[in-house]
Amino acid sequence: MTTGRILARTGALAAVAASALLVSALPASAAPADKVTICHATGSASNPYVVITPSAAGVYNGHYRQHDDLGQGDIIPTFTYNGVTYQAKNGGKAAIDNGCQLPTYVDDDPTS
Repeated sequence: MTTGRILARTGALAAVAASALLVSALPASAAPADKVTICHATGSASNPYVVITPSAAGVYNGHYRQHDDLGQGDIIPTFTYNGVTYQAKNGGKAAIDNGCQLPTYVDDDPTS
């Protein structure tokens, strides 16, 4: 193998290694969107919700901004998408943790 070919291959390997380092050094904002577990309204009386975990973008675009058309909206916890934090809907995390149902609270202090 000639010196020119060896240098060319060495340069190509160095470029591949540098590319790998650049990809691993990307900021966190370039990472895939976080997932958000929600209770998705089905419109069914016997099975009103299914638990799904779409991306934050999917929650914002397909569930948070719309989908109150079934008379019951999705149950969505507080989540962040594109640097903006969106408030919980329809009971949020407490309802999700309670099997997609609003928790029943016992008020021990009737004056509050």
